[in-house]
Amino acid sequence: MEEEIEVLKSIKNIFLNLKYHGYINDIKKDISTDEVIIAIDNILKERQQYKDKIKELEEENKELKNIANNTQWISPCYVAQNYIPVSLVKEKIEELNNNIDLAIDNSKGGLDEEFIEKGSKMLAQKKILQELLEKRK
Repeated sequence: MEEEIEVLKSIKNIFLNLKYHGYINDIKKDISTDEVIIAIDNILKERQQYKDKIKELEEENKELKNIANNTQWISPCYVAQNYIPVSLVKEKIEELNNNIDLAIDNSKGGLDEEFIEKGSKMLAQKKILQELLEKRK
């Protein structure tokens, strides 16, 4: 392809020189030398645009490959087996809040040992879950 481009450039220069020196006006009755020169120029410009676009796409491709190489991909199965959704943790915190409220209502203001033990466990669980959520941020 590069050789063909050089041939087109040479033909264009030949036409320019022939026209400049007055050796040629028209190639054929219907085609002027200017039209041939313009056609060759247009072909060369379009080819250069394609080369530039290919170079740009190659650069983008390199960038995307770098991103892909530096990105860890985790399968959905791995995530499902090894991670807990944030929404589930939030639901558990809400459930603990409800249980704490219920325990307070059932105690009728009394602070017996069973109430204190149950309440302490639920508050400890809630605190642990909240800490997990905070570490996520």
